[in-house]
Amino acid sequence: MANEMGYNIEEQVPGASAQSGSAASRTGGSRRTMLIAGAVLGLLAVAGLAAAAVFLFALGGAPGDVPTPDPVVQPGAPQPVEEEQPAEPAPVDLKRVFTFRDIFAPLILPIPEPSADQTVAPGQPGAPDDPGVTLPDGTLFLRDIVTVDGVTAAVLFLDGASYTLAAGGEISGTPWKVQSISGSSVVMLFGDVRVTLTVGQGVVSAAK
Repeated sequence: MANEMGYNIEEQVPGASAQSGSAASRTGGSRRTMLIAGAVLGLLAVAGLAAAAVFLFALGGAPGDVPTPDPVVQPGAPQPVEEEQPAEPAPVDLKRVFTFRDIFAPLILPIPEPSADQTVAPGQPGAPDDPGVTLPDGTLFLRDIVTVDGVTAAVLFLDGASYTLAAGGEISGTPWKVQSISGSSVVMLFGDVRVTLTVGQGVVSAAK
């Protein structure tokens, strides 16, 4: 159609080419502006992060150098008290704690047979009537069984002293105790050992 009429279409719109060139130049300029703005923002962000890191490092120091705060004691609060460790007791000598006795060694020994020259000194308190008996130390001798105020009692002789005791009576300062009295015999207790005596008999304690 343009050839038939004898002129070019571009010649009818003389400003079209100029407008398209102007639009292309504006598009290119806006892209360059955006790239420059993005680069500037990126640099600013990196600089800000670097400045923040330097500020924090200068303010707080190295992580290992952070001082430990002292504990705050509230006024009136009880102060911690160190527990005292109990002192260990000194070792005890077991020989002083435990004592052993030979179970085959008797606590009571019979009175040895008197000899013809063994006599009891005249006037000795509570001495047996038999003048031919001398009593060794620690010998318990049953001299007689009597009745005192209607109560049966045993007359005992020990270490130069005479004792008249009913059942349940004890010789003070010794383990001896009268357990029972029957007829002419007396059952005596020496601790947990039982001994039966008849009138005129005696026993010697082996534990002195």
